Amino acid sequence: MATDDTDDVRPFPWLELLLVTTAAALVFQLFPRVWWGLLSTIDVRTWTWRTYAVICGLAIVALAGAKAWQNR
Repeated sequence: MATDDTDDVRPFPWLELLLVTTAAALVFQLFPRVWWGLLSTIDVRTWTWRTYAVICGLAIVALAGAKAWQNR
């Protein structure tokens, strides 16, 4: 009797991702200051070089952590 290995694979949560995206879009439409505040925070033209270096370091650590999580 053959075993089915597809039971261990979880499908990508498209519905949950769509729900979160829709909720975020609703919040941004109801409160435009939140949207503009977020954009001004993300604007890299106002960052110092240390802030940029810390963000890049955090991104590298997050990517390494994601890869380690995937390989476990």
